[in-house]
Amino acid sequence: DVLARHDARASFFAIGRKVWRYPRAARAVVAAGHDLQNHTWSHPAASFWAATPACARDEITAGSDVIRELTGQRPHFFRAPAGLANPFVHAAARRAGLLMAGWSVRGYDGVTHRPDDVVASITRQLHPGAIVLLHEGPLRGLPPGTRARTLDRLLGRFSTLGYRTATCPPA
Repeated sequence: DVLARHDARASFFAIGRKVWRYPRAARAVVAAGHDLQNHTWSHPAASFWAATPACARDEITAGSDVIRELTGQRPHFFRAPAGLANPFVHAAARRAGLLMAGWSVRGYDGVTHRPDDVVASITRQLHPGAIVLLHEGPLRGLPPGTRARTLDRLLGRFSTLGYRTATCPPA
């Protein structure tokens, strides 16, 4: 809803297990003009940096398969949990036809609960072509609506600075 109010588009790097659990939400994201990209099946953040070839393949394949099956959209990009990947992950993504994705700007919205701090941090780092990392979803101790307020303030700031958002281009 916040993205729509600002006429903004975004790429959501989705965890396959959550797409499977919430298919209506995933389809709503796509129907609103955004895209879903692959962020693994289960988001094994603590161990994915050491993924074996089989683990990398299975996490990436399952993530892409569920996105395609439930939304009709084929992912073109893969982002590893916490951005940590090894050569097996890169090879598995390439074999799955996915480009690796990262970010160039982040506001540490997984650490701070203050929207103004997140927006200030992102604004300091912002540059044309920046890939901004934000998170969606609950976080222990985060008051409901905080992520939406952060996004609303950030998109307002983008507008003031003359920036606009875009989705990841198809590979």
